[in-house]
This record gives sequence, C-alpha cells and structure tokens, in this order.
Amino acid sequence: MRLVLDTNTVISALLWKGAPHHLLVSVRERRDITLHSSARLLAELADVLARSKLSAAVLASTEPPEALFRRYVGLVRIHAPALVAPVVAADPRACLRA
Repeated sequence: MRLVLDTNTVISALLWKGAPHHLLVSVRERRDITLHSSARLLAELADVLARSKLSAAVLASTEPPEALFRRYVGLVRIHAPALVAPVVAADPRACLRA
C-alpha cells in the first residue's frame, strides 16, 4: 500500500498515540506500507512542528521538532510532483460575454 499523509495526520502520528501513530509504527515494521511525500509537504510539516501552539505537545514527546521531522523523513520516499496542465485554459463563460 502506498500512502501520502496530510500534515495534520503526520502531526498526530508524531505527537500522540492514536491511529495515525499506529500507522507509522506499521510503516517502521515494514508491513507492505510505503509513505510518499514531496518537498512542499515536508516544508509544511517543519513549519507546523515549530509553531508555538504545538510547543507543549512537542515538549511532551521528549524530542525536539527537528528530531521529529527527521524521524518522519526517514520513513518517506520523496517525490517531485509532476506538472499538471490546466484542464480549462480559460473560463468558458468569459468567452460568451466578449
């Protein structure tokens, strides 16, 4: 199974012991699950981990934000997203008004 986790799920997995945390444990144990991410998602994760509103939870984890981040990066395969061409080049309603 290949998964891309959103930042909120990763934060929950790193800082609390619920279902997202158990998913990371499964990934570490190599249970046919691979995590995938991008530079943009990882930058967002680093930013969120450093926010003051999470400081108490980060302190309770006994790891600094940088260590939590590195731990997650060690579990993911990083990809450069492909460029996607726009489906509609222009608003069709705008053509009717012209």
